[in-house]
Amino acid sequence: MPTIDQTPQATDFVKYFTTSFLKDLGAMAQLRDELEKRQGSMSVIEAAQRDRDQAAVELAKAKTDAAAVLEDAKQRKAKVDELEAKVKAREDALATQTAAFNEASAAKNLALVKREKTVDALAQEQERRQGDLDSKDAQLFADDAALQARIKAFQDKVAAINI
Repeated sequence: MPTIDQTPQATDFVKYFTTSFLKDLGAMAQLRDELEKRQGSMSVIEAAQRDRDQAAVELAKAKTDAAAVLEDAKQRKAKVDELEAKVKAREDALATQTAAFNEASAAKNLALVKREKTVDALAQEQERRQGDLDSKDAQLFADDAALQARIKAFQDKVAAINI
């Protein structure tokens, strides 16, 4: 690119304007366009760098948040595991108690069935004895009535003899 001569010599401006000015003007326009492109590129680079910086900040914040969420999840999982263990222990204890209760209940039912059979047998025996006692009581009343009648007859005979 030709430049204007800065020497004290006289410059032929007409010749310059007619021959070199348009070339220099075209070159300056290209330089201006290139400068604008570079400034645009620099702006894009600066914007990209700002975006990267902002993304880095957001990434650091997201990592911090994720770590906090992960820690919270770990704590909750530990609590859930602890509660599951307690529930499992309670279920096992309940199953053991239920089995023991069922065994004891079965044993008591068996004992109750035996007692019921014994009570039924005793009740039948008592009814049989009551029947025997009732018939013996009736016989006793009949025998007492007969004895009273014989005593009365004897007293009547004794009273007849004294007269």
